Amino acid sequence: MPVVLNFWASWCPPCRSEVPELERAWQRARGQGTLFLGLSMQHVTGEAERFVEDLGLTYPNVRDKSDAVARDWGVAALPETFFLDRRGRVVAHVIVRSRAPARGGHPRRPRRPTCGYRARR
Repeated sequence: MPVVLNFWASWCPPCRSEVPELERAWQRARGQGTLFLGLSMQHVTGEAERFVEDLGLTYPNVRDKSDAVARDWGVAALPETFFLDRRGRVVAHVIVRSRAPARGGHPRRPRRPTCGYRARR
C-alpha cells in the first residue's frame, strides 16, 4: 500500500498551511488504497489534539513522543513529507520552508527553495 508520511508540529506555521492540502489529497486517495499518516512531534499531547481537531483532519495522526521516529527518518525541518511506494521504498520527499519575516520585518531570503523537493530512487 502506498503511504504518505507527514511529520508536523502544532507550533509550525507552514505545517498549519500544508495540512488542508494533505487532507484534500487524503479524501481523494483513501478509496484507492493509499494511507496517509501524520506524526506530530515536539509538543505536548493536548496541543496536537487541538491542531487535528481545529483543522478537521480525518487521516490518522499519532504522536512521536521522543522524536525517535523523526530521527530515524532523518527529519531536518518541519513540515517534512515522505512518499512511499507499495514496497515501502521512499520515492519522493518534500520539505516545506517558511517564508515568515525575519526580525525587523524584512522577508528572509531562503537559502533553498521555499518548497524543497527531492525524488529518491
